[in-house]
Parts: sequence; structure tokens; C-alpha cells
Amino acid sequence: MKAELREKLAKVVKMVDKKLGNPNVDLDYCIPGMTIAEEDSMATSEPYILLTCTLNEDYTHTQRVPIKENDFNKTPQEITNLVILFIEQFTEQCASVENNA
Repeated sequence: MKAELREKLAKVVKMVDKKLGNPNVDLDYCIPGMTIAEEDSMATSEPYILLTCTLNEDYTHTQRVPIKENDFNKTPQEITNLVILFIEQFTEQCASVENNA
């Protein structure tokens, strides 16, 4: 992964953490060469965020939010807004599952 893209994604990580503060969802940033070793990344080498919500002791809901190649040309703010949208949708899904349980 190019250094320029790594820097952009580092800004995204900071902005997402700042905007969400302490979310109800655990975020694991999987960015090849930054948060994980290049050789440990998925076959596509695509950066992604793994969202995890534990609803009770027996059920954990996870979702992988990829940051696709067509997102690489966007500004850090645009990528952050996209990620926040995915996190909000995921949080709503978790709340829906929890309320129906």
C-alpha cells in the first residue's frame, strides 16, 4: 500500500475515533502495512474495518466494512463520512436484533 494512501487512512481512523468517541460497537481497523502486516492482510490487500457488537453472552454480530479502491480518490473526510454511515447502519441493525430478541 502506498504511503500516501496510508497517511489518508490514518487521518480517517483519527476522524472516525473522534466523531464516535466511545461507540457501542468495537472497531478493528485492518489496514495493510499500518494496523496489520501486509502479509497478514486478506488476499485482496483491501483495507477494511471490522465492526463487532456483542448483544448478549451468546450472540455477537460482526460486519466487515471494506474501503474499496474507488474510495481511495476521495478525501479523508468523505471516507470518514462513508464509514460513519456504515457504523450507524450497523448500530441500528444491532439494536433491532437486540429489541427483537
